[in-house]
Amino acid sequence: MMKSVLLVVFLVALTAVQILASSDTMWGAVLSNFGEPGDVVSFSKTLPKPVPSDSQVLVKMEASPMHPSDFLFIRGLYKPDKDTFPQVPGAEGAGVIEAIGEGVTEFKVGDRVCFWHSYNGGPESGSWAEYAAVGQEHLVHVPEGLGAAEASQLVLNPLTMIGIMEQFGDVQPGEWVIQNAANSACGKFLVQYLKLKGIKTINVVRHSVSGEILKELGADVVVAEDAGDDLTAAVQAATGGQGVKYAIDCVWGGGAAPALIDTLAPGGKMVSYGILAGPAAEVNVVPLLFGMRSVQGFNINAWRAGADEEAVAGHLAQVSAWLKDGSISLPAESFGLESTAHAMAHAEGPKKAHKTLLVPGRSHDEL
Repeated sequence: MMKSVLLVVFLVALTAVQILASSDTMWGAVLSNFGEPGDVVSFSKTLPKPVPSDSQVLVKMEASPMHPSDFLFIRGLYKPDKDTFPQVPGAEGAGVIEAIGEGVTEFKVGDRVCFWHSYNGGPESGSWAEYAAVGQEHLVHVPEGLGAAEASQLVLNPLTMIGIMEQFGDVQPGEWVIQNAANSACGKFLVQYLKLKGIKTINVVRHSVSGEILKELGADVVVAEDAGDDLTAAVQAATGGQGVKYAIDCVWGGGAAPALIDTLAPGGKMVSYGILAGPAAEVNVVPLLFGMRSVQGFNINAWRAGADEEAVAGHLAQVSAWLKDGSISLPAESFGLESTAHAMAHAEGPKKAHKTLLVPGRSHDEL
């Protein structure tokens, strides 16, 4: 009898030790070096659980998106100075605060938060894991009633497109905006955002099936490359031969930038915020010079550094309200952390329909 009791006590103690030990580790993706994602990103069940510094909180992740900027970072093309390895990739996400540093004043344990830190938080701040240690300066309170899938996408893409539209000034209802890579998450948000403001969109995509999704979201005109659609003819038909005053480029290389510039009306402006087809493009300066057209770059970090924080908070509150009442949707497909490799391949695949999310231990239906 005594031996049985001792055995039970021993097993309970052993279990407690195992639980304690397991609490110091987590599941997540790990970046071993810069390079191709399939070669340098792997999945681990034994990553050290982050410990927040004085100005950080420990976020138990609910969901984290995969963005083109994440893959640029993984390849060493975005912030190559952040080369501490190993580290967890991922810069945006949403979750619940589990612990806080001594210097944190605006947040408490149990708060639901979302963030985008642009890889400025250190190797333990990556969001493609069960936990992330995130600086309080990057945190946003998640409005009540907003699901994890929406909250995890609240900051980067909506603020990017809102910031870009500010570069154009006072765009009026009924005017036209053209964008390429329109099937991206940014592109889908822009279509819905501008529809609410009465602004019309011309959307360039590679595949016709992507165009159908955009039309369901409110796109006015879709130009699909695989259907052989003529971009110039589509723009001329939509604008009555005037061209567009506002263009948004996310591709740049491969002829994408010149193609959009050619659609601009005299005095028109193109804002470029991405290099999906590479950083080099051959641009004929003549249409810019003689048509007084202009091209401007956009970086979300630089914009936020100069933006009024109350205005930014107002933008996030408005987007949250639209998400909750269904005026705007941010569709997503989720993958477990153990499927990180599959998720990365899907996120960079040519025919993905929605944003790719990593979700610790949940299916998308539960988000």
